[in-house]
Amino acid sequence: MKEEYVILPQYPHYRICRDCRVFREEYTRIHQGKTILLPLKEIKQHICRNGYPALCVRDANDRVVKVYVHRLVWMAYRGDIPKGMEISHINGVRIDSRLENLTTESHLDNMNNPITLLRFKWSNAKNKGKYDKDRLAKASSKEYEANAVEVYQMMSDGGKKTVKVLDYMAQAHIGFYRAKRIINKYAMN
Repeated sequence: MKEEYVILPQYPHYRICRDCRVFREEYTRIHQGKTILLPLKEIKQHICRNGYPALCVRDANDRVVKVYVHRLVWMAYRGDIPKGMEISHINGVRIDSRLENLTTESHLDNMNNPITLLRFKWSNAKNKGKYDKDRLAKASSKEYEANAVEVYQMMSDGGKKTVKVLDYMAQAHIGFYRAKRIINKYAMN
């Protein structure tokens, strides 16, 4: 049985298979004045920082570009991605780029996907991210402000030397505008 594959016009040197494998066709190209014969080869995929598999391919203009595998598979078997839509993984597993696991959704629908919401909730719980309510409440408390002023006094030798907001912010671990507000308020007194 012959394997089914598609060659996209924007990536003419590559075969995209249904099972998410991508092969470079055998072709010749000119590199530094020399003609090079490139053999048929499976292109190695790598997992990006965001968790999606990607690969580097040459486009029709012979420039190297990074392409996400799920987008490549969608374009090969379902056509162009509709404007304003995103490719979404039905089961929420980013490395599962099989065609039957892909669908198009708006960005809002994709973000409100129960699996995506669960991933954000887990990520914020693990990293104590910006959506952590206890951390936000602590940052707006009077005790926190008193601690920030104490750090500023310590850094400025009791107000004798000037301290840059960014240096102070790094030392006090607070947001830039909050640090600026506290320093201005303290410097006025």
